[in-house]
Amino acid sequence: MTSVADTVLHAPDPTAPTPADLEAVTAQLGRPVRGVVSIAHRCPCGCPTVVRTEPRLPNGTPSPLPFMRPVPN
Repeated sequence: MTSVADTVLHAPDPTAPTPADLEAVTAQLGRPVRGVVSIAHRCPCGCPTVVRTEPRLPNGTPSPLPFMRPVPN
């Protein structure tokens, strides 16, 4: 029998961005996303509304924002 602690400790990270999340953010921004490490907030329907980015973008330049809100409202 699996304990509640085992279930919680081995559950997938709910903040980890999925390919569908990255596609949604790309569509919201109108450009490819860069350096996203987690989904910081989701709307009630589950779409990402705030993403957290790496301190440096993949090309080494500093990220201008540690958090980004890709939706207009």
